[in-house]
Formats: sequence, C-alpha cells, structure tokens
Amino acid sequence: MNSTRITSFVICLGLTCLMLTGSAMAGTTTVVAEVNYSRETGAAAAVYTLPANTVTRAMNVVRDATEDFVVKVTLGNGFTFSSVLLPKGADLTLTTASGCVVNASTVLAGGTSGDAFVDFFVDITTACTGFPTFTLTTTQWRVNDVTNVIGAGNTVTITMETRDSATNTIFDSGTDSDNWLNGIYGVSIPTAAVLAATTAVVDVAAARLTFVATSPDTTVQDNGATLGIDASIAGPLTNGATAYTLVTADSVDLVFTGTLSGITSFTWDSGGVALAHTVTAAELAAGSATLSIPGDTASLDATANGIRIIVDGTTTLSDRTLQLTVNLVLSGGVGGAAANNRVLQGATNMSVWSLNGTVLIANFMNGNTDVFNSRIYLFNTSTSAGNITVRVYTLPIAGGANTLLGTVAVGSLAPSAALNIRLAEDVLTPASITTPYTTDGGNLLVEVTIEASGVTGVGQVYESATLDSFGIYALQTAP
Repeated sequence: MNSTRITSFVICLGLTCLMLTGSAMAGTTTVVAEVNYSRETGAAAAVYTLPANTVTRAMNVVRDATEDFVVKVTLGNGFTFSSVLLPKGADLTLTTASGCVVNASTVLAGGTSGDAFVDFFVDITTACTGFPTFTLTTTQWRVNDVTNVIGAGNTVTITMETRDSATNTIFDSGTDSDNWLNGIYGVSIPTAAVLAATTAVVDVAAARLTFVATSPDTTVQDNGATLGIDASIAGPLTNGATAYTLVTADSVDLVFTGTLSGITSFTWDSGGVALAHTVTAAELAAGSATLSIPGDTASLDATANGIRIIVDGTTTLSDRTLQLTVNLVLSGGVGGAAANNRVLQGATNMSVWSLNGTVLIANFMNGNTDVFNSRIYLFNTSTSAGNITVRVYTLPIAGGANTLLGTVAVGSLAPSAALNIRLAEDVLTPASITTPYTTDGGNLLVEVTIEASGVTGVGQVYESATLDSFGIYALQTAP
C-alpha cells in the first residue's frame, strides 16, 4: 500500500536534539498571471475561453516510486467546465523534477462539461530526491460562469490539492488556492480624468444675453469643464485573447440637466474634433439634453477632453447650476449586453452660472412692525433693468447664530429709476415671516440682489408713531 514519506531532520545542540518532520511543511498553489475579464460581458452562464495561463503547485514533501498521488483541481465561485475545450492529461506536467521521474499525467475523474473539478493521476516511476513543482496549463480551457461572478466584479479562485492515490488522504496541504480570474470594468472614468467643473458669469450689463468673456469663456461659450472616458483599458478580455472594446452601436452618453433656456448646444471637444449636440425643443422643456459619444470614438482613451456650452446670445440668461451624468449604453455587440448598461458618473455639478449684478447689504433693519417701519431705497444708474431678490437674516447679539429666515422676489428695478422697498409689506409678509418680528429685539439683516450693475441704495428705520428716524445710512456693496 502506498504511503506518504515523512522526511525527518534532527538538529542537536549540545545534549539536546530536536526532530523536524516533513509534516510541518506545506505545498503552495500559485497562479502565474491572473486573467481579467470585462464585467460588461458578464452574464449568468456566460462561457469564457482562457488565454495563455498557467498555475503552479510547488510541493513540500518528497515522494518515492511507490507513492503515486492525485492532484485535484477545483474551480471556485460556482464555475464549471464547459463543453469541447476540456482539461486533458497533458495539461499537468512536472516542471521542476528534483530527481522525480513520472509518467504522463492522466485525467482520473471529473473534467467533463458541468463539472467543477478534475483529478489528475501522477504515476511516479523514480523516487524524488527533492521537492518537485508541477505546472497546470489552463490555456484554452472553456469555463462556464454559472452565477455571473465576472459581471458582479468578483474574483474566481482555483484550488490544487494533493491526495494519496491509495488512501485518498490529503497531504502537503498549505496555500492550496489562489485568485485565478477577475471581473473588472473595461470602460471607466479614470481618476486622472474625472469631471472638472467650471463657472461662468452672466453679464447683466449686456442685458443678461451673454457671458463675461473671461478666459476660457467667451461671450457665447461657457468653457473650462473637462472629462475623460477610458474605453481602452488594458487587460479585460471577452474570450480567449480578444480584448473588450466598444463598438459603434454602443455609446457613452453625456446627460446635461438643469435650466437649459438660451443654450443651443453642448460640445465634447475630442482632441480638436468637436462632437456636438444641438438642444431640441423637447429637451429644453424637459431640462435634460443628451450628447451620445459613439463607442468607436478614438478619443475614448482617458484623455480629459473639454466640454463647451454654447448660448444663442439672444435669450435672457439666468443664474443656474448645470449637472452632468455619464451613462454607458451597450448594444449587445462584442458581448456587451444591454443588461450591463450602467452609470459611469452620477449627477455632478458641471458649471455654475452667476450674475455680475449688484448685491447690497442693509446691516440694520427692524421687523417689530408694531413699533417701527423700515425702508430700503434703491437707485439704478445703469441702462439695464434688473430683477430684485431679497434675503432676510437674523441679527443676533454677539455669540448668537445668524440664520436665513426667508427669500423673496420683489419685482424689477428699471434703468435710471428709483424704488422704495417696504420691509413689512414687500418682504416679510411675502416671505411668510410672522410680524411683528420681535426676536433679537426685532433686528434683522437684509441682503438685496439686483440683476443690474451700478445700483446704489440707502436704508432707514423709524418709529411708526413719532416718525423719529434712526438715520439714513448707505447700503454696503458685497464683494
């Protein structure tokens, strides 16, 4: 009957001797190079044909000519062998002999379609004098991803263990498993090319029809945002040695959302070749426009390309925030099934538009309407009208918390015109701030934004009964 040889070593120090036996040693299974498959091709029962791939089993026991054994190979994570390209005896070879001579390995059990294991019989004809290494060649094996491990982005292991052929007893166990196959995305937004946001300033002096032309912006272009998509990442395979790539019918969709009034088109500047999308009436109404980049576009190569927003120069522009979502839309070509469509980037701020109008601060107003009246007087020295927005804040004593109480639109200020804003009637009541307001003695801070440049103003608080005034003071201009 075959048995495992346990090699013993004796170390003596003075009168003390220690015996070290082979049973303390352990074999090691090592995947020479893991294989990365594209998650975009993942599906339950998807079949993959392996490219060049080997796994080694470095043994740490010495076997003699009577100690034949079995190498059991197990596929992890629910993978099974598929038909046609199945394991064969020649796939397991002795590569570091260490004195051993073996006959060609044979498949003893398993290895058929639907199996998750295969047993190789190793027939030793000449005893080993050292620790041998066997190499398992898995090239061209065809395997079935039963539960879509690849599509889920997980790792598949492979296990090699050794058993005595007569007793079926496991020996030389140690690091028996190693990562073999991985599911990774073939299309991504690399860290170095993530969306870089930008800003633009609407020129209220130009009737809010254009931007302030501060580089990189022009009067009709909001420039500065960049984004790169990588559809050519090295490594992911679809099958055998075939690299995963997008096809023409696939696309990477840039979805722009927000207020689109005045915008005529969005452009992804692909290395000087502009891929543009004209905003449709339906998209304008929906507040969402989509620029589709065909899957075979050469610049889907991780280069951070510029994004341009073009306005018509004839429509009044408002302050706004525009967001960008990036979607991968697969057609089914080269294995990229529509079931694997995904969001590459969720809605992210891409550009914030502001107005270069006038912001004035009334540091002291009073909302105790039973006792006081408060007024803000504005004068527009420009030639453009401007809508007015007022924000009301608490005015606590030192150590108190300043909070926003409300925001309200109070009409428009015509060019070369003045306006009297009544705090109670025009601001507090429309903003649903209860009067009389008596917190902090009724004291309030008021911010007035006018969508026109060159507006000045003063503030006044006076007693209702006596009309005694606390004085008139100039409103501060916010930076």
